Amino acid sequence: MNKGNLFKFLGFLFLIVASLVPYYCGTTRDNEASHVKPKDASIMDVSGVGDVEITDGGYIVTTIYNIQNGSIPENSLIEVRDVVVTSPTFKSSSKSTDNDSFFVIEKEGGKYSGIYVFFKNNKADVAIGDLVDIRGTYMEYFNNSQIVATEVIKKGTSPLPAPVDVDPAKVKTGGEESESYEGVLVRILNVDVTNDSVLGTDGKPHGDFEVTGGLIVGKIFPRNYRAKNGDHLESVIGILNYSFDQMRLQPRDDNDIIVGSITDGGMDVSGDTSVTTGLTIYDIQDVNSPKHPSENSTVRIENVVVTGGQFNASKNLYGIFVQEKNGGPYSGILVVYNQTSGLGPFAIGDVVTIEGTYKEYYDMSEIVATNITKTDSGYKIEPAVVDPASVATGGPDSEKYEGVLIKVENVEVISANPDESMEKDYKEFMITGNLRVNDKYSYSYTAHRRVGDKFDYIIGILDYDFSNFKLNPRSDDDLALAGSVKPDAGPEDTGIQDTGDQDASTSDTGASAKRCANNVVISQVKTSGPGDGGVNHQDEFIEIYNPLTTDVDLNGFKLQYKSATGTTWKDLAVFSGKTIGAGKFLLVASDAAQLGNVTPDITYSSSQLGLAVSGGNVRIIDASSNVVDRVAWGNGDSPEGKPVAPPVTGGSIIRKARADSTAESMKSGGADEKSGHGYDTDNNASDFVLLDVAEPNNSASDPEPSVCVE
Repeated sequence: MNKGNLFKFLGFLFLIVASLVPYYCGTTRDNEASHVKPKDASIMDVSGVGDVEITDGGYIVTTIYNIQNGSIPENSLIEVRDVVVTSPTFKSSSKSTDNDSFFVIEKEGGKYSGIYVFFKNNKADVAIGDLVDIRGTYMEYFNNSQIVATEVIKKGTSPLPAPVDVDPAKVKTGGEESESYEGVLVRILNVDVTNDSVLGTDGKPHGDFEVTGGLIVGKIFPRNYRAKNGDHLESVIGILNYSFDQMRLQPRDDNDIIVGSITDGGMDVSGDTSVTTGLTIYDIQDVNSPKHPSENSTVRIENVVVTGGQFNASKNLYGIFVQEKNGGPYSGILVVYNQTSGLGPFAIGDVVTIEGTYKEYYDMSEIVATNITKTDSGYKIEPAVVDPASVATGGPDSEKYEGVLIKVENVEVISANPDESMEKDYKEFMITGNLRVNDKYSYSYTAHRRVGDKFDYIIGILDYDFSNFKLNPRSDDDLALAGSVKPDAGPEDTGIQDTGDQDASTSDTGASAKRCANNVVISQVKTSGPGDGGVNHQDEFIEIYNPLTTDVDLNGFKLQYKSATGTTWKDLAVFSGKTIGAGKFLLVASDAAQLGNVTPDITYSSSQLGLAVSGGNVRIIDASSNVVDRVAWGNGDSPEGKPVAPPVTGGSIIRKARADSTAESMKSGGADEKSGHGYDTDNNASDFVLLDVAEPNNSASDPEPSVCVE
C-alpha cells in the first residue's frame, strides 16, 4: 500500500471513530445542552477531504473550509494551519474571567472560510492580523460552528482577505447564503436602519439593530455608534455570527460602520456637495461665529500649520492636528484622511490647505480631508500658556482650546493611572488641575509615570477622547521634568506614530539625558530562525548583560515577551538563585535553539513561544515587578523611546557599547567587540544596531567590561 493510500485509510478509520464521539462523550460548555446544526449529508463523504494527515496527538490536519462545509464530523480533534485572526478577542460569556474568544479565516477568504474559536479556560493573546495554527475540537454549540481550542500557536502576521460583499437578505437568519458565510468577514453596502432596537431573548435591548433585508447587526464588540431608524449606512463590515437563534453581523469597532446621512429630528443632515470657502478654523470651532458651518458641510481651510504630526487615528485613517497661524482659542482642529489616499505624511511646521467635510465625531470636531496641499514648511507655532484646570474635562476653557497647541507650567503628577479603579491602564497620567495627559504620540515618560513627579512644563495638543479632554505631548521634548533642560517647542518631523499600548512601570528614570545603563540590560535579541517563516523559531535567543562593576543578584527577576501589539507579557525565564557577574552575560533561548558551541543558560519551550520577526517586545522585571529594561523591534508597541528596526534573517539586534558604535564596530573583529553593551539612552532606536550574523554570549563567555561613560 503506498503512503498516500495508507494516510487515506488511517484517516478514514479515525473519522469513523470520531463520528461516534458525540453519542458517548459529547462535550458541552457550562453543562448546557449541545445543539448540533445539521450539515448537508451529500458532502459528508470522507473522500472529499483528500489525503488525511493525522498528527502524533491524533489531530486531523484540515481547513476551515472542510469544517464549515460538513466534511469533518462534529467532535473531531482537528488542527488548522496558517489561518488569520479577523477580530479582537472577547469574552464568550459573562462567566469568563478573560477574553477567551476570537474569529479566524483562511487567507484566501470566500465561502466557508471563517470560524469562531473558543480558547476555553485561557486568555486568548492574539490580535487582528496574527497568523496562527490552532488545535482543538470542532463542535456545534447552539448551532454555531466553533473550534474549542487547546492550543493557539502564533507564527507571525498576515494581511486579511478583503471582506466579501454580500446581500443582507441572503445572509440573514434563514437566508440562502447564511450558512456559507458564517464566521466570515463580510460587507454590506447602502443599507438603512429599519429597527434601531432589536430586543434580545431576554426582552431587553443590547445595542443590536436591524437593517435593510432583515439582517441584524450585533454588538459583541464595543462601539459608540447608536443607530436611529432611518440612518443610512454606506457600508458595514463585520463577521457573520450565529447567536441566540439569529444570524448577526458583528462589526469589530466604529471604523467598520460608515455612516452616510443620519436622521436627526426627521431631517437629512448629510450636507450638500458645494464647498464653503473663506472659512477659518475659528469659524468651525466657535459655534457663535456668524460663518460657523453646519455639520457635514464641505469646507476649505487655507494656510494653516501642522502642529501634530501624522499618527494612526484608526486602522483605516491617519490624523494630524492643524492650527491657524495667529493661535489662541478656537484656532486648532483634528484632520483625518484615509490611509490609502496617498496624502502625507505631514510634519510639524508644514503649511497646508485642506479640503474636506466638517464633522463632529463623538463630540470631537474634525475635518475628514479629501485633499491636503502642502505649500510651505518650517513654520513655528508658539503654544498658548493655559491653566490646566481650565482645560481639563469640565473646565471653562476646554472647548475653546480643543485641537490647540497649549503649554501648562509648574505641574505635578497626581495620578500615575487615572483608570486604575476600573482595573485598566491606558498609559495616561493626570497632573495638577485634574488634566489627563495622553500617549497619542510616543514619548518616554509614559513608561515611567510616578505620583509626585514635577514638571517645569508640558506642551501638547488638547483633544477630546473617550469622554475626557486630554493633553497630547508630541515627543520627549514636550515634557520638562523639574530641573531638566529642554529646547523650545518648534518644528519637528515626528514621522508616523502608532497609538498602541505601552508598558508602564514605576522606574524613576524620567526624561533625563542618561547615556549609560545603571542595571542589567537586554544586550542582544535574535528572532525566529532563518528559512522557516517564523514557525519553528529554532535559534532565537535573548542575551542579558551586566554593565556594572559589581555582581547583580537576579533572584526573583523575570525575562518576559509580548507580541507586537499584545496585552499579555509571558515569562521566558524566571531567575531563581541566579547571579550575573560584572561584565558577564546570561543567555536565554528556545529549547530547540541551534547556536553552535554556545549553550543557553536557560531555555523555554519552543512549542509555546516564538519571537516574531516583524515585531515584538521583551523586558526584564525585578522581584517587585518594576521594569528594569525593555526592548521592542519592528512594530512592537512597548519600546523605550522608539523601537529598533527588525533584524535581518540570521541576524540580531545588539546594544551598542558607546554612542558612536556601529554594526561594523560591534561585530567580531570590530573595534567594540569586547567593549560591552552599556549604552542606554532609553531609546531602543538609538541604543541598538543590526548585526548581519547573530553572535550570542552565555555565562561562560569572557567578561566584557562596559566602556560607556556619562
